[in-house]
Amino acid sequence: QNKSYKEAKVLLNTALAENPRDGKLWALQATVNTGINDYKASLEDYDNALKYDKDNREYLVDRAEVLIRMKEFNDALKWLNRAIYLYPDQLKLYNKRSILYRELGNYPKAIKDIQFYLNYYYEDEEAWHQCGMVYVDQNKYLSALECFNRIVEINPGNPRNFIARADAYLKTRTYKYAINDYSMALDLDPGNYQTYLNRGIANVLTGNFKAACYDFDRSRKLGNREAEIKYNKYCQ
Repeated sequence: QNKSYKEAKVLLNTALAENPRDGKLWALQATVNTGINDYKASLEDYDNALKYDKDNREYLVDRAEVLIRMKEFNDALKWLNRAIYLYPDQLKLYNKRSILYRELGNYPKAIKDIQFYLNYYYEDEEAWHQCGMVYVDQNKYLSALECFNRIVEINPGNPRNFIARADAYLKTRTYKYAINDYSMALDLDPGNYQTYLNRGIANVLTGNFKAACYDFDRSRKLGNREAEIKYNKYCQ
């Protein structure tokens, strides 16, 4: 793959030597540099692309994405805000900004953006998951459960959705609901040792040590060291 990127760079360098004012070529080179993790060069390329097409939405957003990869979240937010200011009807940008606000710990703004987005994209599973995780970050588990209920409705075939809801149930001490959801997740993904571990913890908290030991045993046999510790503690 790196060879392909290098070949692409050679071709783009030649094209840019002939057409240095072509913003599309600079943006293509930025994409190539991003692909080889040369983020500094990628940012310079996007700056050149924006010289010739300063309000191009894709360039603005892609530049923000590079900054996110660099974990320069505040700078990324500035570019994303500019894109939203210029293109307020591009609703998916609000979803992207919500993710950034979460990274920055600005949870009220993260929730505001994600709820605005979900008013129009009510079936977006990833956005509902993001909504739930923003609430989890604030220890607002009842609100998180409302979001996780929605992702289970949208896609009951995704074990991650049951795990997310089970984790929230565990935090709210509704252990039987947590056990049920962990069980649903394991039906879909029986090789997940973390889910066996978490269900085992929930079983301990309900006093069902026989079931807990079964879970810890399955988890440790799948390679989970923490499950080994808990098995030795509760099951020997």
